[in-house]
Amino acid sequence: MPGHAPGERVALATALAGPPIACRWPPPERLERLTRTVARAELAGAGLDVAAFEAPLVREALRSAPGRARHRLAPGARELLAVEAAGEAVVEVAGGRTAHPLRRRPVELAAGAVLLTDYKTAGP
Repeated sequence: MPGHAPGERVALATALAGPPIACRWPPPERLERLTRTVARAELAGAGLDVAAFEAPLVREALRSAPGRARHRLAPGARELLAVEAAGEAVVEVAGGRTAHPLRRRPVELAAGAVLLTDYKTAGP
């Protein structure tokens, strides 16, 4: 068992040194309740009509995100090392070294390779 909670932001080195995290998916009723709560808050915060936009936003979120996440977390797929990790990437150019801070969600292991994904772009 890792030394951090599944949703806790950890140092990248800690995530890479630890074992995979068991990831549990919430039951459908709880997932819908959580999605509605977040949708209402986001819509209200953006000044949008909650009554007009809540149902389609929740429907789309529940249709797309859980399926992708369940596929990625299926047994035999990628192993989750951290939900969110912070660290730095050191780049060497023309004999000089520069450290660039980074934050990645999630940090996964697949076929022996570490995957650092950017959730905003869904890319590495």
